[in-house]
Amino acid sequence: MIAVGYKEDPTPFYGLMDVFCLPGLREGLPGVVLEAMASRTVVVASDATGSVDLVRPGATGFLAKRRSAASLAEALTAAVENDELSATYIENAFTMVSRQHETHLVQGRLLRFLSDELMPILHPRRESVASGESGEGGRFLTSTPRRAGRGHKLLRRLACQIYLALRGDGAR
Repeated sequence: MIAVGYKEDPTPFYGLMDVFCLPGLREGLPGVVLEAMASRTVVVASDATGSVDLVRPGATGFLAKRRSAASLAEALTAAVENDELSATYIENAFTMVSRQHETHLVQGRLLRFLSDELMPILHPRRESVASGESGEGGRFLTSTPRRAGRGHKLLRRLACQIYLALRGDGAR
């Protein structure tokens, strides 16, 4: 193992790794695992929340039991000693990332969620933006906002900014 310290851009280092290991206890959706997979590096991770959504035993990588050094050592050994299996996992993981986690795909899913699920809650009288029926170039049409707490107003503003940014209109 070579410690290189903090790096602003870790991308070049994935290609130098034999194995990428994330032995976390709890994760969101770990971007570092996506980066390792996209860089064609075999992944070993603990069965923590988030990691299990990306690392599928027998398909995209090796999983170890959380808090088990023996399980982690076993998974790391399997990754290093089984080149054929690791190569299969690398290709499967790369394909999965390419098909499911490309930026434009994720942005499209977020845009649909904001349009179909979140905006009707935040703007009850908004006309359909997804179908292009708003009459104002896809802008939100709302009534006078009902009395809302500061948190609700901030959430509404953030959702609108994200929606417009993803549509390419820029954040307003």
